[in-house]
Amino acid sequence: MLRLLLLVALALSSIAPASAHARTGVGSNPAAAAVAIADQDDRDLVVLVSGEELRGRVARAFSTDEIVLVQGGKRRTIDRADVASTSTVAKRLAEWLELVGPGLTVEREWELVELATAARLDHMARLQAYRVLLTDPDHEAAHAFLDHSGKPGRWRWRLDGKLVSFEKFEKTILSRKSPLVLRTEHHEVRCDAGLRRAVETAFDLERLYATWMDEIGSRVDALEVLEPMIARVHGQHDDFRPLSSLGHPYYDPGHLLGSTNSYDNAFYTWFEPTGERPERLIDLAVQQLIYSTVLGDVLRTIQRDTSAYREAACLEVGLGDWYERRWEGAPAFGRAGAWRPDHAAAELARRRANSEPLASARHELTNLIHISWDRLVNVGRDNEVLWAKCRTFVAFLMENGAVLPSGGPADTKDAVLELLRSIYGVPTGNSSTNWDRVLAVVPIEELETAWKRWLALLP
Repeated sequence: MLRLLLLVALALSSIAPASAHARTGVGSNPAAAAVAIADQDDRDLVVLVSGEELRGRVARAFSTDEIVLVQGGKRRTIDRADVASTSTVAKRLAEWLELVGPGLTVEREWELVELATAARLDHMARLQAYRVLLTDPDHEAAHAFLDHSGKPGRWRWRLDGKLVSFEKFEKTILSRKSPLVLRTEHHEVRCDAGLRRAVETAFDLERLYATWMDEIGSRVDALEVLEPMIARVHGQHDDFRPLSSLGHPYYDPGHLLGSTNSYDNAFYTWFEPTGERPERLIDLAVQQLIYSTVLGDVLRTIQRDTSAYREAACLEVGLGDWYERRWEGAPAFGRAGAWRPDHAAAELARRRANSEPLASARHELTNLIHISWDRLVNVGRDNEVLWAKCRTFVAFLMENGAVLPSGGPADTKDAVLELLRSIYGVPTGNSSTNWDRVLAVVPIEELETAWKRWLALLP
């Protein structure tokens, strides 16, 4: 099966010759070259009904009306009716990831490098080569692919454009000041927790991307990410720099750009000593995906209109937690399964926030859905309760937990996805008016009662 798919991918490789950036060194600065790479990237193919073939990167693939193709930095809009077929990095990535699993032989692991190369998944091919070396440290083809030199037992690894011993490579990338930088098709992972953890994290992020596009993409008219989203992952908590005194891992869309461009579209987290994955990895990455695939051009959009920054904080942290509590499987091989209840959060969420007494005319949910990001991240005596409320309320909506007067479940999940699109995907999106779409399904008076009842009955 794998060899058959390899032949198919080899045919796909005729899309365009391998690009120069496919062999970027570990220690290079891919972020600085990201825009240039996106401009020259021609790994997607659009075949028109007329037979004409167009190459570039498909930036907008889910619209039923049109496709947006980026060619040499310019965007071209093509009527959907004029398109016969497409072959995109996103589609080939999702198919390739289905073949990557635990327990494969070294030979099969190397075939996946060849398959990724043929399918023009340039960054995943390099990442998979590192996976081969984690299994077989003397694999000559993998070393050659990564531009290493030497011989069995004495390989020299590429780092910052230089060849160094593995001992120096390993020691250097464990420093907070010189983390390993790994590119994937949609992410740049900067990790000082060692090679294995960095590779596993990178694979999990790409699997989440494929899952997000499959489950959410068509509902929000998601944009393809053409510039890498940044993940900053530390090997220990002591090296983590918190956003506030709460000390939580966090995602920053880049609101604090100012004129220095010192902030980027990144999330920040760490590994606990016995942790299999970075703390809140999936939660943070989903928040990043909201901004990167629904809002789109994150940094420049927020610079133009700061109202786009954390417009619906409750929705962001709630949706992130919903995916976090669905993620299962070993590191690098994660997948979204059934949602797992958080009983501690459910107990907290059933409390009333003491610091925000509710007037009879203002329901608790009215306070919650309009809560500000600053209120969530700054220390307060009810902070833990507020986070629990946001997370469990969105889970309640995504799990269609409300019951209509007729006795059937309310389709609140669809309403939430439309809410996500209307707030972040529409230039005039506003959380205050668009929450009405959810409340139109179940009135707020009934929704609050149904949410608390659902929490009490969680298995």
